[in-house]
Amino acid sequence: MPESNERKMSKETKNKISWDTAVVSADKDGSPGEVDFRLYIHKWRVPEPYPKTIYVKIGPAALQEKPPFVSVDDVIDKPALRKKPITVIIHAFRPHTATLRYHPIGDQNEWEIGEPYIPYDFTHNQSEYLKITIEWKKPEDTGYITFTNS
Repeated sequence: MPESNERKMSKETKNKISWDTAVVSADKDGSPGEVDFRLYIHKWRVPEPYPKTIYVKIGPAALQEKPPFVSVDDVIDKPALRKKPITVIIHAFRPHTATLRYHPIGDQNEWEIGEPYIPYDFTHNQSEYLKITIEWKKPEDTGYITFTNS
């Protein structure tokens, strides 16, 4: 797993919070460099108070994988669901110089995260589908990227 450095939360919009970190990753031509990796999560899906650190794991996935998701209506009914980890299948749709842009599968109104730009070294050979897992507390499992804000 490529290394990452901790960075501060870079942006908060009306509906989303983003965490970012710098990672070492080759671009699409194989040239190594440092790439900003930012992840947006819808505010309705983030526990309050907003965590300073999140842990993100990215792996290959098959389209037929359908991890359970939490909807806005679910959170309205049971606010404690915001504390559950997020697992999303994302689909590649636009290559860039240093990243490959993905979007969550399913209805855009039900997405728990935004459309991440994944650095190439994290795309598992530019896999069409990836599974991204976000944990609010440090997992015992290894292989997570740490994103921190303060």
